[in-house]
Amino acid sequence: MKTAALAIVNQSTQGIRYGDLRSLNSHSAKGSERLAIKALLDTFLLKNDHCRAAQNRPSGAPTIVRLSLFDQDLQSNFATQIAAFTEQMEPETYLICELNFSSAWLADSQSSSLYKENLLKLCALTDLLICNIQVYSFLVGHNLEISLANLSRAAAKQSFSQSIAKGLFISDSAAAIGWYIEQNRLGKFCWANSSQSQHCATDHLSAVITLFMLQGKRSCDALVLALAFIDQQPAPDLDKSLQQPNFMSFNNFSWPSDLAHYPTLNTLFDHQQPLKFKSTNTLSLGLYPVVDSIEWLDKLLKLGVPIIQLRIKDTPVSQLDPLIEQAAALGEQYQAKLFINDHWQLAIKHRCYGVHLGQEDLEETDLTAIAQAGLRLGVSTHSEYEWLRALAICPSYIAMGTVYPTTTKPAILIGLNNLKRWCRTLATHFPIVAIGGIKLENIDEVLKSGVGSIAVVTAITRAHDYKLATQLLSDKQQTQCRK
Repeated sequence: MKTAALAIVNQSTQGIRYGDLRSLNSHSAKGSERLAIKALLDTFLLKNDHCRAAQNRPSGAPTIVRLSLFDQDLQSNFATQIAAFTEQMEPETYLICELNFSSAWLADSQSSSLYKENLLKLCALTDLLICNIQVYSFLVGHNLEISLANLSRAAAKQSFSQSIAKGLFISDSAAAIGWYIEQNRLGKFCWANSSQSQHCATDHLSAVITLFMLQGKRSCDALVLALAFIDQQPAPDLDKSLQQPNFMSFNNFSWPSDLAHYPTLNTLFDHQQPLKFKSTNTLSLGLYPVVDSIEWLDKLLKLGVPIIQLRIKDTPVSQLDPLIEQAAALGEQYQAKLFINDHWQLAIKHRCYGVHLGQEDLEETDLTAIAQAGLRLGVSTHSEYEWLRALAICPSYIAMGTVYPTTTKPAILIGLNNLKRWCRTLATHFPIVAIGGIKLENIDEVLKSGVGSIAVVTAITRAHDYKLATQLLSDKQQTQCRK
């Protein structure tokens, strides 16, 4: 009989062990352990990638434990097994639990009710619970219609209160969607490939999420990558998968790069009509200075800079209106693409070229008003989940950073490896702007990533000769664009 799959992933050893849940009554499961997904261990994924540093994760990252349960795994001593499992959980362990129960088992109320209490105890320990909508309905005690209605209602409110696990991914294979819930936030994934739904009927998803988290990805980013990776795979033989749930080919493994394999992600549910912002009419925006004053704006526009962003912080609201008005006049005078950071109402009022927003601003901004005013929109992103979220609103460009450490403002370090991968996925579809710590001495490496534009701050504003620095940086950008 197949037994529950327990994968214990240790960040320091980068090893994956699969054990039998029933052996957890003892402190050693060596007798039943077997190596799985061994082919992956010989690929570049574990050897050459430096995502852990790039994602700014601490070196003492927690152990990741993956537990996959099917209904035939639930034995009469399940309560004892869970108690033993809980006892052996190390502090700071990250638990991924995937529950795959059949419709027949869920319909057998006498059988399923015997295990519900202990399943809920397990869920309470879980950092990321993966299940389908039927299993979720069973756990929360609702019928299917109520569960779906609650999710839709939560989407309208852009928040979702739940307590059965710290994080949830609920798939609805019939509708080809999945709901991701974490820290009272909710996102709706949609996919077009039918094989995606069939993989969600196995425990493949938790396995692939685990592998991407092993590389230092956050759970939300690992989920995005896992859904894209699985979409590349042929539809599984469900009978075979149920008998051998840890089976999936990782031969010739590569990070998913084709945007067509990625799901869509909607987190901004109050926008019922699809948003579409005006285009910049180019994939290469060129050198993109970001300045914090009218003085610097004037200096650089006089040099012929074609695109620029004004980022004014810590200025009283009463003083902003005349500043933005003056900036808009300068932009019009020099025929430059002027983006205003954050202050979208004033950008609309003074008819600026565009607005730039951070991730935290998307839910609090009237995006429809910006689009209807004909302004362009740039959005900051720092991870797969964030740029997939941004794609849903069709921005005019996507900014990615920070690429290198910077003292300009607190930021998430993405690193050059992530930038290269994301450009392979997006750079032929959207203008991509790289930002963060980019200077004359490292701009060549950044440009080789395939990015269409480089945003700079201190490389110009703190240069000994800002005119020369602007010219040299611009020449580098233009040379790469001609290649």
